Amino acid sequence: MSFEELEEHIKIANWIKEFREERLDKISESNGDQSAERPARIIMHLIPFKSLDPLKYIELKSAPLVLRNFELLPAKHNSDGLGCNFNYDSNLQLFRNGAIELAKVFSYQEISGSRLENDLITGLDKSLKIERSLGFEPPIFVIISLIDASGYKLFQEMRGFHDAHGSEIMINRLDINPLTIENYDIEAASVLRPAMDAIWQALGKTGSPYYNEDGSRRDTV
Repeated sequence: MSFEELEEHIKIANWIKEFREERLDKISESNGDQSAERPARIIMHLIPFKSLDPLKYIELKSAPLVLRNFELLPAKHNSDGLGCNFNYDSNLQLFRNGAIELAKVFSYQEISGSRLENDLITGLDKSLKIERSLGFEPPIFVIISLIDASGYKLFQEMRGFHDAHGSEIMINRLDINPLTIENYDIEAASVLRPAMDAIWQALGKTGSPYYNEDGSRRDTV
């Protein structure tokens, strides 16, 4: 790697770090009173390489139609771009530069491990299709963050049941290393495995229990 390439990598890494900090700070502020108990959230950002260009903007007038094609309604314009419901406990934000934010709120202290992972996989898969429909080509950077999670418990499903105690999350925030998607011909589950492993490793486990040795998915342990 040349010095110029290294310099470019550092520049991109710093931009991604600043973007994550700015968005997480804004999400925390939107949760209201800092002294009040706030629900845990897991947040996934997709950042196309071309969105790093400060002059790159998407045409927001046609963006609602793109989201509608993926059954994401209602799509409403806001100060950051375009927002909509992803499902009953998640929201999707499409930024003017083409970056996407998916934020999932945990309403209960007990979190299903398999559901958490499957929601991330579904979210990444659909978000990549949106990016492609908007004309963005890889590489695309994916960053996942868990915030306000201290005291919550992550459970493994065992043949229809979850383990009796779960694994308590002892940290309030977990920033997972960025992932890079080099092309659209990928499986979301495979791309996300390092992130899934990182979540469980933060709880003292060896990795996600929902992957077989060959990398295939399983819903129960």
